[in-house]
Amino acid sequence: MALSAQAQLSALNTLRIFHSYDPGFYGIASNRGCIRGLDTSDAWEVGVLGFMRNTEFFHPMEEGRTLFGTHALAYWHSGYDRKSYLELGGMANVTFGGETRFYPHVAVVLNLDAINVLRFGTLSNPGHDLPEPLYNPGRRYQQPVEYGFQYLSPYTDAWIHWDQATTSGSLQKESFTVGWNQNIFRGRIGFGPYSEGTMLSHRSYLLVNSRFVGLYRHVGGQIDNAPPQPTGNRIQTGVWAMVTPFSVGQKKAPKGFESAEMWRA
Repeated sequence: MALSAQAQLSALNTLRIFHSYDPGFYGIASNRGCIRGLDTSDAWEVGVLGFMRNTEFFHPMEEGRTLFGTHALAYWHSGYDRKSYLELGGMANVTFGGETRFYPHVAVVLNLDAINVLRFGTLSNPGHDLPEPLYNPGRRYQQPVEYGFQYLSPYTDAWIHWDQATTSGSLQKESFTVGWNQNIFRGRIGFGPYSEGTMLSHRSYLLVNSRFVGLYRHVGGQIDNAPPQPTGNRIQTGVWAMVTPFSVGQKKAPKGFESAEMWRA
């Protein structure tokens, strides 16, 4: 089970990198690993991601199935380090043995400052790092694109995803999702004594990441001609935390620094 969870976490991290379209280069590009005039100027972003997700027989929350295919992404941006810029392109979702779909990639991006960003159009990081009880990770492979409005910062991801529009006499209901993923605490909590004498211990610590998540889902409409189906509103909230321990062993103290008091700071 632990191996399966670690494999899924690694896969979702890869998806997050591939589907995150906000590089955070505005304002302090050199501090974010960006070279001005090269990778912030008018340019194309191109990538291909192959995937295979198998939940047969052992997955505790999802009936077994296999998802096998590739995502191919290409879009042009008008300059990541500008106050506002455009993204134009598309993504192909090729499901082996199944249906191939193409999604337009269209976004207007406004950098409010060096860390706060607004997006209108194609959303960044669909799935939004929501925990599995609120969001099926398999959806990231089958429907890899979301459209709507989004606010991003290092601490917050707030968005509205308009996934189904309706018109007069339409056979489908209107539906959209509003979400919020907010950092509560992220950092290190130190613990553990220091050894006295010639052997000194590095301080061990817990790496803690805790977040509040909330979802509001609406399905309805007044002008459609859709067949009878469940409609209404649904709200889901929760708090999750990931705690990773780091225990560092001892090392020999430099000569003349045998007292651990000098290493407590």
